[in-house]
Amino acid sequence: GVIDDPTIARAAKILKRKFAKCTKHGWGEVPVKERPASMEIRFRISAEGKAREVRVEPPGFDDVPAFACMARILESLKVDPSTSKEGSYRLPLPHP
Repeated sequence: GVIDDPTIARAAKILKRKFAKCTKHGWGEVPVKERPASMEIRFRISAEGKAREVRVEPPGFDDVPAFACMARILESLKVDPSTSKEGSYRLPLPHP
């Protein structure tokens, strides 16, 4: 989905560059045939502008080193609450 909030869209663009660096951490112990074709991260922006309820989708891949790295980066996201709207968002994740 396209992020329609310009503040969060800008933050997402920066996050994507950081996520790309996480890919070097790899898949860990997940066999190639069990890796999903696509991954995404869902999160909510609170009224204070902080990322909350960060979830890697599909479920069960939170402990994969690359995706754990991406989730930690997203959890540290803070946007200006006066220029962003609270709500739920999702971002596609790069594959390691």
